[in-house]
Amino acid sequence: MVSSDSRSSLRMRWALAALLPLLLLLHGVEAMSLHGHVGSDYRIFYDSVRRLLADPATLYAPDARESLQGYLYPPPAALLFLPLLLGSVEQGFAIASVVIVGCGVLSCLMWLSLTREALGLRRDWLAALVIVALATSTGAMLAVRQGQVGTIILFLCVAAVWLDSRGWPKLAGALIAAGCWIKIYPVLMLFWLFCRPQWRPMLTGFVIAAVGIPLVALVKVPPALYLDYFQTQLPAMSGRAIVHIDNQSIAAIVARLDLPLEVYSLSYQTAPLPGWLRGGVVLAMLGAMAAIVLRVRRTGAPALTVAGWATAIACLVAPLGWGHTYVLLFPLFVQLCRVSLARIEAGEGWGEAIAIGLCYLALLPPGYHRLAIAEMLPGWAAQLFYARYAVAALVLLAISWRQLGREGKAARPA
Repeated sequence: MVSSDSRSSLRMRWALAALLPLLLLLHGVEAMSLHGHVGSDYRIFYDSVRRLLADPATLYAPDARESLQGYLYPPPAALLFLPLLLGSVEQGFAIASVVIVGCGVLSCLMWLSLTREALGLRRDWLAALVIVALATSTGAMLAVRQGQVGTIILFLCVAAVWLDSRGWPKLAGALIAAGCWIKIYPVLMLFWLFCRPQWRPMLTGFVIAAVGIPLVALVKVPPALYLDYFQTQLPAMSGRAIVHIDNQSIAAIVARLDLPLEVYSLSYQTAPLPGWLRGGVVLAMLGAMAAIVLRVRRTGAPALTVAGWATAIACLVAPLGWGHTYVLLFPLFVQLCRVSLARIEAGEGWGEAIAIGLCYLALLPPGYHRLAIAEMLPGWAAQLFYARYAVAALVLLAISWRQLGREGKAARPA
């Protein structure tokens, strides 16, 4: 007689085998939709490095602080695109697209491997292919293919965890610092860093890279640009948010609660953020990270979970948490999917899998996608739809919290 666990595992594998070709078809449709297209975000980076080389003082546009448009990143990040100036915009974008997609896929595969090792799961290539296809077919990945650097930051964060697990703590810390000099988000990875036994060498690597990168960049980046960024650009950016629906951050969602639908679904205007909102977001961020650190230590769960939370929460707290920022949700999503599949093989966890599937559906349309029937819906329903990325992230965080065991060790299925 076939056990119920075996039947559950067989049904799961048939479902995975049926889902994979559909996901591959979806990837093909998405790739064709971007064929011959040069992303607007990529053009911003391309133009910024040209301005930096011509006259560093022109790196930040005069109106960037108010419009939150144009180049808004730390000065050294502009040098990331320096090799792409060797060809035309189109040639550079083709190369960048390969790097962007490659970083996303590789990050998912690495995190799957880390999850399997940390939780003692067996290797399953069918599950791995489906999970990677799920993650990289979301709207966040479609948007990032337009030339954003989100998957590069993702790769640096994931590679840091990977290198630490392979005995390279100093290099792991250096990669986190490198990510912070592209965008500030990876700074939350410091919570993970201090969960590791070898946190001291990791912190050493972080400090060396954090200081060394701007020193090396002085070849093309004058000190005045750093002062401009930290004294003017960064404070201005953190005090305002663009209300467009593609901005899926908590700050943007709150800012557009009192705005008419046509404003936040069409306009890229900025709104000042009140002090209580900025302070509340920071406190919530620090509280959530402190809570997950304590829970991981209490349950004996892998520190891997803290790193997954760090990248996921970055999506929510960034004032400019565009839809493409949610590629940073991949580690948490991938980990939850793999654990959920392991639980299904053991004859449980279908409810959890359905909840994760609904989150995937919420993340599938790009953040900028407008709902055709939005004007026919109650205001709260439209607001909920246009906050779907943030809602999905919160649900995934809640599932992750629930997955951690309560009896002194992590729940380790299969």
